[in-house]
Amino acid sequence: MSRISTSKSTSILIRRLTGSAFRQIDEIAKAVATPALSDRHIVIEGHTDSTGPDGYNRNLSIKRAVAVRTALMKRGIEGHRLSALGFGETRPVADNTTQAGQAANRRVTFVNMGKR
Repeated sequence: MSRISTSKSTSILIRRLTGSAFRQIDEIAKAVATPALSDRHIVIEGHTDSTGPDGYNRNLSIKRAVAVRTALMKRGIEGHRLSALGFGETRPVADNTTQAGQAANRRVTFVNMGKR
């Protein structure tokens, strides 16, 4: 898993909030609570592949980001430090015509916005 940087975004593949996703969220929560990041505002960006209607994908991406935000808050990260946004299929990182590309596009990205 990627480490959370003090200066850039980190993409994490989270499909469902079970098993390894919770371990990843535990890691993110620990990183965000460290002194290097404890005064930073983090934007959680939800993304989808291009399967399905645009509106559905946008709502799904918002739900994905909000679920991760909620999970981080349950791990002690203050809500005012976290924002959740959904971008649907508008920011692909891979080709949506392949299964591997679609899987890569279903993700959550954490963006360090700097000091609060």
